[in-house]
Amino acid sequence: MAINVITLGRLAVEVNGRAATELQAQPVRCALLVYLAVERSATRNELAALFWGDDDDRRARASLSQALSDLRRRLAPDWIERGRDRIAVGAAVSADVSVFLAHVEAGRDAAAFAAWTGDFLHGVNLEAGVQFGRWVDATRARAARAFRTVCRRYGAALMAEARLDEALAVAQRWADHDPLDDDAQALLRAVRAAAAAKPPAATARAASASPAPPAPHAPHAPVAPAPAGRAVPSATPPVQPQGRHEVLTVVRKDLGWARVQHSVVQRRSRLL
Repeated sequence: MAINVITLGRLAVEVNGRAATELQAQPVRCALLVYLAVERSATRNELAALFWGDDDDRRARASLSQALSDLRRRLAPDWIERGRDRIAVGAAVSADVSVFLAHVEAGRDAAAFAAWTGDFLHGVNLEAGVQFGRWVDATRARAARAFRTVCRRYGAALMAEARLDEALAVAQRWADHDPLDDDAQALLRAVRAAAAAKPPAATARAASASPAPPAPHAPHAPVAPAPAGRAVPSATPPVQPQGRHEVLTVVRKDLGWARVQHSVVQRRSRLL
């Protein structure tokens, strides 16, 4: 047997995973269940004063006993542990706000942020007396302060790890919950500024992985046909001498060839 009392953002009671909708038609009994699920235990005098404070003690205690018996019949016989002066709920009863607060106190910010689904008993009016209404206001304020703490710590941790999408979700949810909170607005601006300054990872990876395109080749200029009787020049340009030694070698070869030509001319002239 498991009884889950959902109080964050709404009010619902689930018994073994099934909604117990008939309880919401009895606001005082439903309020009694919510109080005990959150506080875990209370004395009979405390409960009688909280819900039947306008009645005398005898009548208030009688109303309490009747309400507890009715809840046992509707939920389960062993959902409470009744003592002589004190009433406590068993381990089978849980409340989401208590789970949320336990995560906050233990520093489990990710789990706490996921468990938060709205303000305590948001939009719910059980009309169970002035004292119960004051308790609801105090519990709602406590849960809201805890949510603020979670958002501040968790958002800063996500920013430090550069998990900007998750940090933005935290900041946006915090700002939506309390638009006038300066810290929420400051976190939202900081995350947006960091996201705007960070280049898209996909573009950076694509730019680093793609090879540079080859440089376009310049088109070859068309070669005009040479006139008749004239040799077509070679497409390969002659190698020009670059160093001093190369220049001297060429000059010496040219001079030697000139001497050979001069000797041949002299021999021909003698023969003639």
